[in-house]
Amino acid sequence: MTLELKKIIESVMFAAERPLSTKELRQIFAEATDEENPGTTEGFRNVREAAIAVALEELKVEYDTQQRSFQLVE
Repeated sequence: MTLELKKIIESVMFAAERPLSTKELRQIFAEATDEENPGTTEGFRNVREAAIAVALEELKVEYDTQQRSFQLVE
């Protein structure tokens, strides 16, 4: 789930109009639905803020290592 979680967080961050906190990301996951594929979001609806923080840190390290033209900041 970690890889999927990171990909989803990355997508949400790029789509967001402003920076999001871990609490806001947690709320997005809690409210996630998929009417076409019921049950696919269940695994993410109960994700904890700590797991989101870990995924964000992993993304930050990846971006720094790959010398991307952007970075994650707190």
